[in-house]
Amino acid sequence: MKTFQYFQPTEIRFGRGRFSELGSVAARFGRRALLVSVREEPCFRGLFGKARSHLAKAGLAVARFDGVIPNPTTDVVTRGARAARAFRADVIVAVGGGSTMDTAKAIAVEATHPGGAWDYLFFRDKQPTNKTLPVVAVTTTSGTGSHVTQVAVVTNPAERNKSALYHPLLYPRASLVDPELMMTLPPKVTAATGFDVFAHAFESYINPGGSPYTDMMALEAIRLVARFLPVAAKNGKDLDAREGMAWADTLAGLCIANAGVTLPHGIGMAIGGLYPHVAHGEALAVVYPAILDYTYRVVPERFAAVGRIFDRRLAGEKGVRAAEKASAAIAKFIKRIGMGLRLRDLKVPKGELEALARQSMVLPDYKNHPRLATLADVENILDRSH
Repeated sequence: MKTFQYFQPTEIRFGRGRFSELGSVAARFGRRALLVSVREEPCFRGLFGKARSHLAKAGLAVARFDGVIPNPTTDVVTRGARAARAFRADVIVAVGGGSTMDTAKAIAVEATHPGGAWDYLFFRDKQPTNKTLPVVAVTTTSGTGSHVTQVAVVTNPAERNKSALYHPLLYPRASLVDPELMMTLPPKVTAATGFDVFAHAFESYINPGGSPYTDMMALEAIRLVARFLPVAAKNGKDLDAREGMAWADTLAGLCIANAGVTLPHGIGMAIGGLYPHVAHGEALAVVYPAILDYTYRVVPERFAAVGRIFDRRLAGEKGVRAAEKASAAIAKFIKRIGMGLRLRDLKVPKGELEALARQSMVLPDYKNHPRLATLADVENILDRSH
């Protein structure tokens, strides 16, 4: 058996109704909580008030920072860090999707360290220390897996660059995963975040750095996505589907925390950095068909195993032919959930594809892909995706 190691320090509280435990959980880590969220929207009606109430009932003083935006920027993090310092927060409580949880993690660093969060990216000499504030996460999407990872993704608008803080201290101390909180999520967001779940699991599964442990979780996450994402995107009130996707998201997050992502995420991050209006799940879905076609010949058995989840007719197929049909089955699923997009649909200019390709190779994700891509390969993938 392959030698491997696995690390996961986050306490996971999963299930219907677990949101009510927020106060007692957060109280273990401090008495002054900064509640981090987006602004009030119809789909979140009453949610943040309930969060504040749960925290207050447990005896915590609460301040709220509601400046989170999709693809959170360094400016947003700085404003949140100032709020945390002014309030003298000793615990950060994130209630929301991946952007909220990433913002909260970055605030936890910037509020307690010199400089800004951008100074503590994964490749810098300076890294977060034990001064980093504890984070408690309540996820409202199924989604990014950020509630169980050591990653905080941040965008620097001045540089048109999207990168990440990556450190064990950024794992949330505890995460509450309550599928009842996800029932008002709009169909488009459900589909985009749900596809991100698939991408996390799939890329962990084909990643040479994966392990028998992450393989097991990745395949189960993919099975859940195949079964429940189309249902959740069509009928957000289906609690069984929401629960299945919440568990898939958690499993996939546990995978990427140890195995990591590959080429699609490197490109997706570059798209988000250059074009912040593009949701992360959209950025992935738009390039996935071309990347699948680029990759399936290299790891045919892995592709075939995933393909059989989406198309039972592949049960008798083997080898490269099975992998090719698996790619087609996954591409068909992408269209089924309404994510059959082109880069031109996302308003990415054709004339900027060369620059986008170069930016796609800044992060090391492409090095983890089973087929190592060159700049010319990435340019070709983007051209085919436009």
